[in-house]
Amino acid sequence: MVSSAALDLTTVAPTNRIAALRDLLQQRFPGTNQLDKPAVGILPTGVAGIDRLLPGGLPRGAVSLLSGPASSGKTGAALGIVAGLTGQAGQAAWVHRGAFSPASAAWAGVQARHLVLVQVESDSEALRCTDFLLRWQAFDLVVLDWIGRGGHGSRWNRLQRLVTDSPSSLVVIAPAPEPGDPLRFVSAVHLTFERAPDRPAQQVVVELDKTRYARPDGPSHGLLEHRGMRGAPFLLDPDLPGLGQRWHHEVD
Repeated sequence: MVSSAALDLTTVAPTNRIAALRDLLQQRFPGTNQLDKPAVGILPTGVAGIDRLLPGGLPRGAVSLLSGPASSGKTGAALGIVAGLTGQAGQAAWVHRGAFSPASAAWAGVQARHLVLVQVESDSEALRCTDFLLRWQAFDLVVLDWIGRGGHGSRWNRLQRLVTDSPSSLVVIAPAPEPGDPLRFVSAVHLTFERAPDRPAQQVVVELDKTRYARPDGPSHGLLEHRGMRGAPFLLDPDLPGLGQRWHHEVD
C-alpha cells in the first residue's frame, strides 16, 4: 500500500506556501525538479539585472510580462532587451499604440533594420497583429506594449498557445495587473518595475514576481541602471514621462 503525502497550506504563512510545496515535492519525488529553462531555450536579454533574475534570459516559447506604473522603467528595460537582440542581428517586432519613439530606441542602441514597428488604434487590433506576428514565426522577440488592463482571456490564451514551444519570445509591457487579470495566468515570467524614491532617478528596482522555471538562488530582486537622457538629441514632454512615450521635440 502506498502512503499518501498531505500538506495543509492553510497552516503555513502565505509568503512561505510555495516554498513548503517545493520542499514536499523534493521529498516525495527525489531526483526531479522544475524546469531550469524551456525546452526551446532562452533569449539572453543583454540586461545584466534581468539575466541574473532569470536563467540567463527570457524564456523562448513563452510569455513574459513586464509590469509597473507609468515611468517605472519597464519600457526602457524592453528597449534594452531589443537593443541587445538586434545588435546580434536578431529579429524583433514591436506593437504599440503611438507610444514608441524611434529616437529613444536609437538612443538605447536598437538597430532599426532588425526591428518591425506596428502601430495600431485599439487593443483588439493590437492583439490581432500580435497573433499574426507570432504565426509568421520570423521573429526572435515580439513586444506588445499593452496600455489597457484585462482583456478577453480567450485572446490571451490564444497568444500563449501560439508562442508555446516556438522559438519566439513574447514580451508584454503593461500596467500592474489586477487580481483575475488573464495576463497573470498566461505569463510564464512576471517582472515588476518601480522607481524607489530613495534612489537616483536612473536606477530602477526590478523584482521577479513569478516564474514557471527555476528561481535564482540569491535575491529575487535587483537594480537596473539606465543611461538617462543627458546628452540625448531630444527633449522630453514633462506630461509624458518615460523612455517609451512620445517626445515633445526632437532635434536633428
